[in-house]
Parts: sequence; C-alpha cells; structure tokens
Amino acid sequence: MRLNSSIVILNYNTSQLCIEYIERIKCYECIDNIIIVDNASTEEGIKRFENYCKLNGVTFVKAKINRGYAAGNNLGVRCAIDKFGSDIVIISNPDIIISETSIESIIERNRKDSQVAVTTGLIKNYDSNRKLRIFSAFAYRVPELSDIYWNSFIFLSRIRKKISKNPFYASEQEVIKNNECEVGCVSGCFFAMSVDAYCNIGGFDEQTFLYGEEKILGFKLKEKGYKSIVINETIIHDEDSNKKKSFLKLSKIYKYTKKSVLHYLKEYLKANKLERAVYVVFSFFRFWEDVLINLVIKKK
Repeated sequence: MRLNSSIVILNYNTSQLCIEYIERIKCYECIDNIIIVDNASTEEGIKRFENYCKLNGVTFVKAKINRGYAAGNNLGVRCAIDKFGSDIVIISNPDIIISETSIESIIERNRKDSQVAVTTGLIKNYDSNRKLRIFSAFAYRVPELSDIYWNSFIFLSRIRKKISKNPFYASEQEVIKNNECEVGCVSGCFFAMSVDAYCNIGGFDEQTFLYGEEKILGFKLKEKGYKSIVINETIIHDEDSNKKKSFLKLSKIYKYTKKSVLHYLKEYLKANKLERAVYVVFSFFRFWEDVLINLVIKKK
C-alpha cells in the first residue's frame, strides 16, 4: 500500500535556498506534497517567494510570529494531516541535498514496520575544503543526565568517544555493515516520521525554540515504544559545521541551547535544581570553549 507523503520545509529568511531545494525535489514522485512553513520571515523577497510557491503547487503556510523550530514544524505537520491526509511527513531543512531513491528507501523502511516512527539516513556535511564527511552527531542514544554533562565539553566528549565501551553516538560503520541501525535520536535536519507516531506523542514540544528538539523527540518516542532507524542512504546537509561564527551568533546558540536543555532536564529527565545548576555552570564553560575555538578558526 502506497503512503501519502508530505515534506515540511521550515523557512526563515532563506527563500532562495528553499527555491533551489524545491527545484531539485518538485518532480520526485515519492513526495506527494511540498509544504513551506514561513516562520515570520523579514526578508524583502518573501512575497515573491509566496507567489513562486503558488505557481509551483507548493503549499505556503505563514506563521504569525516566529516561535521556533518545534512550533513551525507543528504547523506544517498539521497542514499535512488536515489538508492532505498524509501518512508520512518528512521534516527537512532547506539546505539538504538528497536523491529521490534515497527518499523512497527512507519512506519504504518507515512503511514496513508500524513500530518504526522515525527513519533517516547517514547525514554528511562539508569541511572547510568542501570535502564530504560524516556528521558525527547524525544519530545518538536518548541522553541521560551523565550524557548531558559529558557532552557539555567538546574535548571531554571526544575523549569519551575514544575510551567508552558504550558509545553515545551511532556508528557509520555499523549502519553500512548492517544496512541500518536502531538509534535513540536523529539529526533534526532531515527525517521521515509516521503521522500515527507523531499524533501519539503529541507532536514537537513547543517549549523549545531552537536546539534540543531531537532529544525530546527521541525521549517521547522511546517512552511510547517506538523505534528510530538510520539506513544506509546518504543525506547531504550543505553546510560547513566548522565555519567561523560571530560572537553574537555563538551567544544566541548558547542562549537557545541552554534553555532547551534545561527544559529537557526538568520536564523529561526530572532533574532536580542542583543537577540543573551543575549543567548551567558546565554550559557557561562550554560557551567560552566555543569562543576560543572560533578564535583559532578565524586565525587560520
């Protein structure tokens, strides 16, 4: 039985990037509906982008205010359900490059097993020399309190990765060897999700604005007994994760990440005030670790 599928693409001042993405995927037969959710963009060309969507059969959903990743994607998924009766929704960033056959395989893997809620592929991005490499956090287990602490420091997390007998992050080699791997959480840049599972867990948690959504999604799915799967298909996230960032950009990342993680600790892991306070101290040092690393990048 063929499933009705919709792809939800969240836009915030990236209309040209969205247009380039739509041009690549609009003829993919495995995608029945393309839904753009505009998160209250402020760019000058937003009206032209809306007209482009109408001319190309793309559904344009406009948020009144920008309430972040979770709220924006909830708007898109509800549109997919209410307007199109979709069985599968694909959540995607606009800077994704993926073949039709890869999307077909991801949807098919989701269709085969009702216990599989989320399916994705191996996420790759570019280094500073525009060479493709695996994104280390393409998938990982649902974080516990100790994982949050360890991952608050870049160098400690790297040391742990080398010495731990129970790796936190999923293994690319395991996915390739077995053609798939069950994981706890997946990268939020691209994944397919069954509508039944989405409804059963109550959708994305709108108490987060940016960052941390994957942890919460993975936690909620695990509690309901669902599986998240990575299959051996390539998804390119067209960005350089090591690109230098301004101090203002790093400050915003720190602010949003801290808020999301504190929400996860309090509401899902039931961490007490002291445990949350420890994370706040660790996150402060992580912020300055990021600042120092960024200064080194700038000097190169």
